[in-house]
Amino acid sequence: MKLKNTILFLVGLLYLTACGGGSSDGEKVDDIDKQKPTITIIAPASNSSFNAGSDLTVEIDASDDIELNNYVISIQMSGAKSVKTVEEFSFNSQSDTDKNGNELPTIKGQKSVKLDFEIVINEFAEAGVYTLTCTVVDAAGNQEEKETEFTIERI
Repeated sequence: MKLKNTILFLVGLLYLTACGGGSSDGEKVDDIDKQKPTITIIAPASNSSFNAGSDLTVEIDASDDIELNNYVISIQMSGAKSVKTVEEFSFNSQSDTDKNGNELPTIKGQKSVKLDFEIVINEFAEAGVYTLTCTVVDAAGNQEEKETEFTIERI
């Protein structure tokens, strides 16, 4: 009988341990983190203008109450049916570098971060209004997105 009670105790203990979560009180991060990250796009300023062939400064503040995970920045011509990242900017925030060849900043594990880097606007970029979209995701999968528009001019 003692052996049976010991086995039942160990099975129960294993069950309780396996059903725990990611935190010390048994809750998972995504069960307790319901708040979306916050984003402020500082640059490019809304409705600003840039010449083709110049540098575009991207400056964004992002924060979360618990922990940030990743971000994506996309730039497309307003009203266009396809993203113009390759022809106009040669830029991919998930795997690329800034204009100086430096890796783009990472945000994983941080509560607050300032993204600040420059990308080159192709000298043959099409003139028009562009939308920069920044999407930030926190560790629990909560997501926030902000946009700003700017103009590229050909001189």
